[in-house]
Amino acid sequence: MFRKNRMYAITLLTVWVMAAPLAMLLPTERVWSAAAALVPDANLEKVIRSQLKKPEGDLTPEDLKSLSRLMASDGKKTRPIEQLVGLQYADRMTRLDVSGNQISDVYPISGLKQLTYLDLSDNRIADVRPLDLPKLRHLFLSGNPLQDPTPIWKLTQLESLAASGTGIGAVDGIGSLAGLLYLDLSGNPLGKLGEIAKLAGVQQLKLRNTQLVDLSGFAALKELRTLDLRDNKITDIRVLADLSKLSEVRLSGNPLEAASVDTVRALQDRGVHVEFDSSLFPSYERSINVFVDDERIAFEEPPLNRNGSVLVPFRGVFGKLGLQVAWNEEQRQVTGMKPGLELVLTIGQDEARVNGKPVKLPAAPELRNGTTLVPLRLVGEAADKLVVWNQDRQAVYIVDNVTNGTGKRYDEKGRLIYSGELKDGKYNGKGIQYASSGEIEYEGEWKDGSKHGQGKQYDPAGRLLMEGEFRDDLPNGQGKKYESNGNRLEGHFVQGGLNGHGKLFVEGRLLYEGDFKDNVLHGKGTVYFATGEKYTGEFERNVKKGHGIVYFANGERFEGKVDNQTMVEGKYFVSDKLLFEGTFKDNRFHEGTMYFSSGAVYKGMFVDGEFGKGTFLDAQGKTLDPVKDGKGFRFYANGDWYEGETAAGEPNGQGVFHVLTAGRVEGSFLGGVMNGEMKIYSEEGKLEFEGRYADGERSGQGKEYNMEGKLLYEGGYKAGEYSGQGKEYDWQGRLIYSGEFKDGTINGQGTEYRKDKAVYEGGFRDRLYHGQGKLTYYNGDTYTGEFKEGAYGERGSFADSSGKPVANGADQGTGVYRFADGTVYKGEFQGGLRQGRGETYNEDGTLNYRGEYRAGKRSGFGQSFDLDGHVWHEGAYVDGYAKGQGKSFYENGKLQYEGEFDYGTWSGSGKVYTKEGRLLYEGKFEDGEFQGQGKLYYADGTVYTGAFEYAEFGEGGSFADAKGKPLSGINTARNGTGKLYYADGTTYEGELAEGKAHGRGKLFDTDGKSEYEGEFKEGYRKDWYDE
Repeated sequence: MFRKNRMYAITLLTVWVMAAPLAMLLPTERVWSAAAALVPDANLEKVIRSQLKKPEGDLTPEDLKSLSRLMASDGKKTRPIEQLVGLQYADRMTRLDVSGNQISDVYPISGLKQLTYLDLSDNRIADVRPLDLPKLRHLFLSGNPLQDPTPIWKLTQLESLAASGTGIGAVDGIGSLAGLLYLDLSGNPLGKLGEIAKLAGVQQLKLRNTQLVDLSGFAALKELRTLDLRDNKITDIRVLADLSKLSEVRLSGNPLEAASVDTVRALQDRGVHVEFDSSLFPSYERSINVFVDDERIAFEEPPLNRNGSVLVPFRGVFGKLGLQVAWNEEQRQVTGMKPGLELVLTIGQDEARVNGKPVKLPAAPELRNGTTLVPLRLVGEAADKLVVWNQDRQAVYIVDNVTNGTGKRYDEKGRLIYSGELKDGKYNGKGIQYASSGEIEYEGEWKDGSKHGQGKQYDPAGRLLMEGEFRDDLPNGQGKKYESNGNRLEGHFVQGGLNGHGKLFVEGRLLYEGDFKDNVLHGKGTVYFATGEKYTGEFERNVKKGHGIVYFANGERFEGKVDNQTMVEGKYFVSDKLLFEGTFKDNRFHEGTMYFSSGAVYKGMFVDGEFGKGTFLDAQGKTLDPVKDGKGFRFYANGDWYEGETAAGEPNGQGVFHVLTAGRVEGSFLGGVMNGEMKIYSEEGKLEFEGRYADGERSGQGKEYNMEGKLLYEGGYKAGEYSGQGKEYDWQGRLIYSGEFKDGTINGQGTEYRKDKAVYEGGFRDRLYHGQGKLTYYNGDTYTGEFKEGAYGERGSFADSSGKPVANGADQGTGVYRFADGTVYKGEFQGGLRQGRGETYNEDGTLNYRGEYRAGKRSGFGQSFDLDGHVWHEGAYVDGYAKGQGKSFYENGKLQYEGEFDYGTWSGSGKVYTKEGRLLYEGKFEDGEFQGQGKLYYADGTVYTGAFEYAEFGEGGSFADAKGKPLSGINTARNGTGKLYYADGTTYEGELAEGKAHGRGKLFDTDGKSEYEGEFKEGYRKDWYDE
């Protein structure tokens, strides 16, 4: 439908939408004056200028848009920032640190929706409501006088939150932050943490001086690594013993009960660093544990530490080391023997004999409570074992001293640093490297002491950093790099950097695919934007530079030279039609040639989106002089043009207006506006409307047609909307309504038709039955009386086809209930509600459902039918929805799906079959899509096993042939020709561009049959793409 403005207010908007949004929309009461300084705070301005390296000249919104991060902390309070006005333009910023200033209002940064890191610590902020930042992961608010923390609980994506010393008295609602890894609430009078159990993934927790009394809910914190509980009122700490990943807990300043010493001991025995007030347990001595090949030895007498040498009862350790024991009571001497070794130790003597040779001991064997204790290190090493002392855990580890085979290595503090295969004493084969914290640092393959082969690398918190191929300790080869902000890089790495072809994912969405150099975009690639735009072309160090193609969401595109966010020179297309080629300025047409559908062209300058100094030429190259009065041509700077009568340069009188992408308009114009009898044709030349216009809007009588030329509407219009008497038709051209219209829809008195028969006569409001009317059901029964907004009113009566009065429904037994929408239920009733077996029929009498009902809703076993009478679903229903086990069927009657349903969709576990009955997929579903773990079986025998993310392949999946043999190279072809396997079970063979179907190719359905052969464009059938 053409509107008034389309005829005269035609301006080409060529702003490159891949830049940032044009402006931030702010509430009127908070709009900053354009006349004021862009950044009124002088100290903030200095920091910004330093960051931009722009000491002089005016700061512009474009300058601020270029900021991706800003560090403006002022811990010394020498140049404190007081306001953040101006930063509202920095809408690409991802990281902001303004800690240690005097800021009280954070509203100016409320629109920085790209922020992932925000440090506002030690300011004067009381109101955090403006911080509705959907991508924020790390938020630091400590040292601010917060009035109400509840707005923070809406930031469910947070991973880090620091709010110490903010005066928070309660944290009800904090359980919504289930993704937190770091939390600091120290120095707040909390008293209790009722929702702490909901933070099951937290790894670092600081709760010093929070008036905590008990640790209720802490049992759920299975991922906890470090815990600060100093200066509270806690007495019972038993729950901490079950937190297996704890590495540090600080308990000083708590009145721990006497029984807590057992928990302290248990934690320390595991190597947990425990800080507590030793005065609470004056007789406590930390025990020494001994492990032989990872098995803890139980001794009859506890081990002793004598000047750094551990003494242990000899019988327990000799046996574990495979030594036969002999005791000489007279000489008070113990001997341990095995092939190739004889070890003799004497109580009270600091010299032992190993295979007859004297060896000096760091401490002499001694007798304690009738048990002989001997120096452990000498015994272990004499038995050719590796003996390690771990000070943190107060433990001794004795393991095989392996040079070739599977073994372990420890650092100088006795901490395990490697476990795995060794060759010539070096890491070689498969093994695990550990950080000093005990977390896995690297797991995978090694060669000659260096990471080499497939492996995974983790950060100190145990988060995956890198997986893929390694060489010489660095990522080299195919891999995936996971960044702390949630982004992911995939591709070929060289010496730790992504080089060559790769992909960049942001928040799980593919943002860029193409060439990289040392982890930055460099070469050729494609950027995909969430709004539907994309850029394909050349990059230089993360900047779009060189030749490229910009695809806009509205289907328009630019091809040519680009420089960062600016189109420089090239061609501009609208729906694949060349509109302009030439130079651009500020992303607008500047100088060049514009092409019109008549064959005419304009060559010259453009100023502010309008024609400047230039010449119009017709299709034969002759000069055209657009007339202002009389009869001739009028051209527009967006490719539209007009031929006909004009006045003052605007269409005036009879003429034809050609719209570049929407066909043409023929008829009468007045002052550039449609006025009088008009005809509108589609781009394909088909008539879409004929009728009267007034002041650019449909007014009077008119007709609308569909793409097949069938009549859709005929009747009156007013101000562009249906109004007065009119008729509506369905897509086949059959009459479905005749009567009154108002405000563009059915309002007033009218008649509704179904299959050429009148089914309702009476009043309507907004297309719903309303007022007095008569409804006729498919079987001839009628309702006559009052309707109210599509439902029965207070007064009305039912009759059968002969006019005899009948009841609607039944209190008990069987009966018939007629709905106000024309559908009918036949079946059992109880208490006036549908209860038991029954059937529901559509308005035209076709069966819709047969099965069980409870309390008026479909509940129990039932079957649903399509309009052709075929069963398309059968199974369990609950409260009107398919829920539980069920089956779906194709129109040919073959099984399509069997498994779980939830609210009418495939959800849970199930199987999908092709139309020929072949198993296509088995696994998890959500909302009717493949979601979660599953197996997808292709017609050629290929099988995909792994994760699905809403009908797309997820992370970590793999392909194999029908016999289970792994297949590599699937879906890796980028250009040329190749085969693609789609996540719905279909396949493609043909030409490719950037890994997508592009050019000539064939699409095969899930049974391997050819579904389409022809042209493809950017992954889609070209006939669909063009639609």
